[in-house]
Amino acid sequence: MSTKKYKLSRYAVPVEDGETLFLFNTLNGALLSFDDPSRIEQIKNIAETKLAEKDGDPELFEALKSADFIFSGDIDEFEIAKQIFIDTRGFVQSRLRIMIYTTNECNFRCNYCPQPHINKNMTPEILDNICSAIEKLLNSGRYKKLSISWFGGEPLLNLGIIERGMLRFGEICKEKGIELSSSITTNGYNLTQNTLRRLFDLGVLEYQITVDGTEKTHDRTRVLKNGAGTWRRIWNNLISMCTFEDKFIVHLRINVNSDNMSEAKELINMLNDNFDDRFQTQIQAVMNMGGVTHPDANFCTPDTARELLLDIYSYLGRVRPNEVGQLVRLLRPFGFVCNCADPHYFVVRTDGMICKCELEVDDEFNILGSGDSGALVLDYAKLSQYIAPVFAGECETCRMFPLCYGLSCPQKKAKKNACAIVGNFRLDEYTRTLGQIIRSLNLA
Repeated sequence: MSTKKYKLSRYAVPVEDGETLFLFNTLNGALLSFDDPSRIEQIKNIAETKLAEKDGDPELFEALKSADFIFSGDIDEFEIAKQIFIDTRGFVQSRLRIMIYTTNECNFRCNYCPQPHINKNMTPEILDNICSAIEKLLNSGRYKKLSISWFGGEPLLNLGIIERGMLRFGEICKEKGIELSSSITTNGYNLTQNTLRRLFDLGVLEYQITVDGTEKTHDRTRVLKNGAGTWRRIWNNLISMCTFEDKFIVHLRINVNSDNMSEAKELINMLNDNFDDRFQTQIQAVMNMGGVTHPDANFCTPDTARELLLDIYSYLGRVRPNEVGQLVRLLRPFGFVCNCADPHYFVVRTDGMICKCELEVDDEFNILGSGDSGALVLDYAKLSQYIAPVFAGECETCRMFPLCYGLSCPQKKAKKNACAIVGNFRLDEYTRTLGQIIRSLNLA
C-alpha cells in the first residue's frame, strides 16, 4: 500500500536551539517548537528530503498540516503568497494615509540625523491647497478612513499648520462621514501640557517620541542646536502625559548602538516603573541613512545592528512581555513591507511636492508630483515602480518573500538596486530569538 507524500513548505524555517527545534512559517507566522528527540529527528529528515509521510506519527503530521508546514498535490505556495498580497492590499484601499512635513527646521541637532534642517516651513496657502487636493481624493467615495501624520524637522515648530490642518480635515471628514485619525513624530521637547491638550482636542492621539536611553547617553546624541542636553525636559513631558486620561498611544523609540545598550535596558526598566500601557517601546538600530554625516556618530554595521537588536528583543521579552509584539509583527507576512509601498500613502513636502519615501524627500527621483494647485497631480508611471511587488527572479525562491514581497525598500527597487534585506537579515537568528521569547511566555 502506497503512502501519500506531502511536500514541505518552501516557507518553512527549521532552527535548532540547543535541545529544542523551532519550526517557523513565514507565510502565516506559525511557530512550533519540539523537544522530543525522535520528533526533532523526523523534522530534520523532512527538512532534508522536503517530503513528509501521512503514516507514521499522526499527531506530528496533523500539527504540521494544520499550520501549513506541509502540502499535498500540486499546490503552488508562491501563488498562494501572491494571492495573499492581492487580497490584503484590497482591504487597505479604504484608507488614505498622508504624511505632512510642517517644517524642515529642527530645534535639535542629533548626531546621527541625516536631515539638513533648513529653515523652511509649510505655509497656510500650501496647506490649504493640500487640503483641497485631499478632499478631491475623498470625493471618489473609495476611502472610509483618512490618516494624517505630522512630520519634520520638528513638526511642533510649526504648530499653527497642524492646528489649521486638523480643523480643516475634521470638517471634510465630518461632511463625508469619513473616520479621521492623526499621529505625530516629535522629539517631545515642546510637548508641554498646554500643547498636548490642544493636540488631543484636535484628534492627534498617536505619538512617536525618541529617548535614547538614560540622561547620560541620550544627552550625548540628542542635543539642542547649542549643544545642551534634552533628556530631562523630554522625560518630564512624558511623565506629564500620564496625568491625562485621553486614549492616546506613545511609541517610545529607542535608537541603540554599542554606546548605549546598557542604558537602553535601564530605560526599559524605568518605563515599567513610571508608565502605563499607553506607552510602548520601539527599538531601532542607529544606521547611516545617508544625507548629513556627523564624524562623531556611532553607526551600526548590519551585523552589529542585528546582534544589538536580538539582544534587546530578548531583554524585552523577559522584562516587558507585552512588547514582544514588535518582533512578532516583523516576522509576520508584510512585516518588512515599507510604508511607501502602500499605493494610498503619500508624503507632502513643505513646498507641496508629493513624494513616496519619507526619508528621501529631497531626492528628485522620489518626487511623484504636486498638490499645491489644489489637486493631486501624480506621475503614475513612477508611482507604479514603488507599489508593484516583485513576483519574479530571486524573490520566487526566497523564503522571506511573504515578509516583504520585494518591497522592503521600494525606492531601492525602483532604482534597480539590490534587495535591502537579503544578506543583511538573518532569519534563522530572529526565529531563534522569537522562539525563545515565546517559550518563556509559555505560548509555544
